[in-house]
Amino acid sequence: MLDLSLLVCTKNSSNSIISCLESSLPILRANAELILVDGRSQDNTIELVKDFLNKNNFVNFKLISQLKSNLYEGFNLAIKNASRKKLFFLHSDDVLKCCDTLIDDIQYCNADVVFYGVEIKGKLFKRKWHVKSLSGINISSMVIPPHVGILINKKVYNEVGVFRTDYKIAADFDWMLRLLNFSNISFSFSSEIIYMMNSGGISNTGFFSEIEKFKEDVRVLKSNGHNLIYYKIFLKKITKLWQYQKL
Repeated sequence: MLDLSLLVCTKNSSNSIISCLESSLPILRANAELILVDGRSQDNTIELVKDFLNKNNFVNFKLISQLKSNLYEGFNLAIKNASRKKLFFLHSDDVLKCCDTLIDDIQYCNADVVFYGVEIKGKLFKRKWHVKSLSGINISSMVIPPHVGILINKKVYNEVGVFRTDYKIAADFDWMLRLLNFSNISFSFSSEIIYMMNSGGISNTGFFSEIEKFKEDVRVLKSNGHNLIYYKIFLKKITKLWQYQKL
């Protein structure tokens, strides 16, 4: 048994959910637990998931219908229902590029948190997030990892807390700042890019989402005791520029 709960949240994900789950087949075949939380999809997402599970004879799974529509409520519900020691989020429109590294770390790495490289793909550009050492993560310079592509010991959520549901877009940013401020949590990293994220989530849906994200980033930084708020939001944007590559 692989001591991992793979956490997947869906909503009207029929175009991507099978690619997402198929990319995690080596993990699921190693008897990891699948926790799938659905936000009341109106398409055939759940039917596709059930067919996938039946076809592959998987039995270690929980399919949960989410009553509230808040994205971060779904994240928290997945965490609450996970029964394994280590957790890994995989969004329903994203895929895993390499399961072998993740499986090895689940079995042999003792760190509470392991960061992996993440590739974010848009229509015209892609960008890659990864660090050469843990010192490359820097709160003061706003070099903050994405909340995906992270292997986490479940006990970390007892220390840091779960995602705040009063945010619509920036709860993952808030959670990462809280995580990185804990000194009694052990960290490790891999420069290998194992996670491919498709751009276009709720924080990347146009002008109004950018305005909402800016407002929430201000709240997040203030609530976490940061000064020079607007400068740090500027840094948060600028640090991403070196990551971009033209497709």
